[in-house]
Amino acid sequence: MIERFIRLVRDRAAPAETQAEREAMIDLLVWTMFADRHVAAAEQQRIVSETKLMKWDAAAPADHYIDKSMLRARAVLAGDRPAEEYLDEIAARLGDEPMRRRALAACEALAEVDGEVAEPERTLLEAFAERLGLVA
Repeated sequence: MIERFIRLVRDRAAPAETQAEREAMIDLLVWTMFADRHVAAAEQQRIVSETKLMKWDAAAPADHYIDKSMLRARAVLAGDRPAEEYLDEIAARLGDEPMRRRALAACEALAEVDGEVAEPERTLLEAFAERLGLVA
């Protein structure tokens, strides 16, 4: 499981990716981490450590972006922001279908890091797939 996640994160650090795509990936990963309302240390550590492998082109460091992403995810989960609106905004930054597929696969792998995919995580992953246009 963990090896799959590491491979997915490293694979997505391709030079063709934009900073907006990397940020969108982080937003999806953070949202996935919060989906079951239980933040496992392994999930959080995995996001932080693997984000360090990304080429980061923003003025602010990646850990600052992760902190802000956590605030956005919490706002969505609290109902302060419509989930569909947030997901559409993320999807717009993800670009093409291969990038969207890599993002979804990374979220699926993250949901498995703690050894179990909880029902809220499964539901969120299905919503991601639908909103990203990846449902057959």
